[in-house]
Amino acid sequence: MDIKSKAREFAIKAHANQVRKSEPDKPMIIHPIAVAKILEEYGYDDNVVAAGYLHDVVEDTKYTLENLEKIFGSDVANLVDTASEPDKSLSWEERKKHTINEIKDKSFRNKLIVCADKINNIESLTELLKVKGMSVFDCFNRGYESQLWYFENIYKSIVYNEDDQTEIFKRLKNAIENLHTEIEYQKELENQIFLEDKERFNELRKLHVLKYKLFELKENTKINKPIFIEFSGTPRTGKTTMLHDILDFFSKGGFDIKIIPEFTTSDYYKKEFYPNNKHLKLFDLNVEIIKQIINTAKEELNSNSDIILFDRGIYDRLIWMQRALNLGFVDENQHGDFMNNYLKDAKDLIDVLILNYADVETVLSRDYNCHMALEKRRFLGGKNVESYNEAMCALLPVFRDSNDNVLYNDTNSEDINSTTIKVTNYIIKKAEKIYKSNKDN
Repeated sequence: MDIKSKAREFAIKAHANQVRKSEPDKPMIIHPIAVAKILEEYGYDDNVVAAGYLHDVVEDTKYTLENLEKIFGSDVANLVDTASEPDKSLSWEERKKHTINEIKDKSFRNKLIVCADKINNIESLTELLKVKGMSVFDCFNRGYESQLWYFENIYKSIVYNEDDQTEIFKRLKNAIENLHTEIEYQKELENQIFLEDKERFNELRKLHVLKYKLFELKENTKINKPIFIEFSGTPRTGKTTMLHDILDFFSKGGFDIKIIPEFTTSDYYKKEFYPNNKHLKLFDLNVEIIKQIINTAKEELNSNSDIILFDRGIYDRLIWMQRALNLGFVDENQHGDFMNNYLKDAKDLIDVLILNYADVETVLSRDYNCHMALEKRRFLGGKNVESYNEAMCALLPVFRDSNDNVLYNDTNSEDINSTTIKVTNYIIKKAEKIYKSNKDN
């Protein structure tokens, strides 16, 4: 076994059952492995890389410098010694000042160990800061001001009498600058942007943390198709705004997510599909519409998307057919055939169904308040909205029987922001269940 592999195996055993201070759900060993990887990435010698794996062993485990010297030799032990604080009984400030002073006159190779250690710590801290906000500093002995002071001064000591244009040194400087920028941004979020709405900020922060945990789970899970989420329900319940807010939320978290637009409002439907099919009876027209929607969904099955947001998809067409039955436009046999043929497609293709409801009075109030025109609405008249709602509510038990993941929102007394947060929480919970199920299989 070469010295790098030997050091890696030794570090894994030495740090067994230890966790990261800033991320208690992650094993400690990921940090030494990352430090060694940085050193190897920049092409440094095997002993330097081995010391990267071992740099926390003396500080955080039962092993001593003498143990490392016997196993790995004096060169590796000397490199590890540079990254080890000698006296844990000293205060945080005293220990950090000692390290800052000591590193100045160390050799280039010794400085590399400390440099790679700080790079990984700072880059990890910056990513964690983006997710958890300023609360991430609660797990440290000192706050962000002290942490920045230490990182900036350790950098000065590392590049002392060295070429500060060395690539690994430039990376450390860049990492410190990025951390500083992120701290300022997080402070702005808390102390300016959300100063008057801490409750909403806390809700969004919790969602933010859940999103990145879900992304990490996704990255470690093999799934053979996107998660399909259909949005439907009464008009003027904030569906379109919700769709785009959720798209923005997940895409900024690294997810490949897209919206399939509502078919019957698309240019293709208005300019080509409907003119070519308007001669059909209502039942036959709805059959052709739902076939188009199902084909679109099937085409996306092999896409690279993680999440597909379906604006009025298969379930919505089932609601329209129920409405047609209620109004006497189709008979029981036609309705039964339609349900039997396409409810299975909905069950097979749609993973999560979101239904928003609002009563007629609420719908009309929202519509007139959102727009300037006072003329009578063509579709959003009371009877049409009421007939749609009756059809949706009649099918709700059927949908819940065919799909375990149905969320029904009565938006009469909810604002769009509250509903969107609730829906996003629901999607994350259901997506997590889907990913874990695939991981287990």
